[in-house]
Formats: sequence, C-alpha cells, structure tokens
Amino acid sequence: MYVPVPEKKANMKPNKGVTIYNPHPIDITIGETTAQDLLLDLGSPLRKFVKEDDRMERIWGGQALDGDKGSMSPSLYVCKRN
Repeated sequence: MYVPVPEKKANMKPNKGVTIYNPHPIDITIGETTAQDLLLDLGSPLRKFVKEDDRMERIWGGQALDGDKGSMSPSLYVCKRN
C-alpha cells in the first residue's frame, strides 16, 4: 500500500530556531528574530484566543472580589491557626 509522504512544513533546529515553509522558507532564529519580523513575514493573526482560567477559584472557592464569575482577581480568605 502506497502512503504519500506529507509535504515538508517546518524544519526544527535545536538551540537555533525553525524554518517554516509557507510556501517560501521563513527562518525564525532564537534570540535574533523579533515579533515585528514575524508580523512582517507571517502577517497579523486572524483572531485572538483568550482562555479564562478558573483553577484558582476552584482551589480557594467562592466568588471573585468583584463578584464577576469570569474575573481573574483572586478571592481572599483569612486562615486562623490554633
């Protein structure tokens, strides 16, 4: 059975960077390539993903200080030791 080899999309170079083929090669070098370089080469993102994190609320319980369920501000509790 013939399985086609996928087209090369990226070439990782440990401790150096990566080359992305989109369709022309774009070199991203650690410590040299800036965010402005990437915006110029790849273009701006189509959309932004923001994940709301409620792990601390589940650990400490209760609502946030401002009462907003989706807020990132922590709830404060006072623990008394005997």
